[in-house]
Amino acid sequence: MTDSNVNRFGLSSMSDVLLPKTVKGLEFLLSVSLHKRIWLPSCPLKDYLKTMFTNRKEMAELLEALIINNDTTTLPSFPQGIDLLWGENDLFFSVEFAKDLQRKLGEMTSMESIKNGGHLVQLDRPFVYNKLLNKFLASVH
Repeated sequence: MTDSNVNRFGLSSMSDVLLPKTVKGLEFLLSVSLHKRIWLPSCPLKDYLKTMFTNRKEMAELLEALIINNDTTTLPSFPQGIDLLWGENDLFFSVEFAKDLQRKLGEMTSMESIKNGGHLVQLDRPFVYNKLLNKFLASVH
């Protein structure tokens, strides 16, 4: 997700999106991560928040350390094949970003764009995702 997306949603930072503090924040994270809209009762969402985000300060520090400037990044060379499975409706990283990443990773990289899939494409379209993953895995053996 780019800074412009974060600003468009009225938030100040990536950690506001990725490290929710409230059930509403978690619902928002799910809504931008998935193409399909899902509804869950607030009770399991509260439990999820309590379980997964107890070390919020450390997670925020780790998130800040992971944010890098794309202009100065050099990717390593990988000898093995890489398959990028990308949701067409990913709000975190666009399909154009995926194509650019594919180009930077080199000839051994393939990319499949999955229709009606968001950032968590394996949850949005599990059968399509698994079919493409199995196809790639079969091609490397």
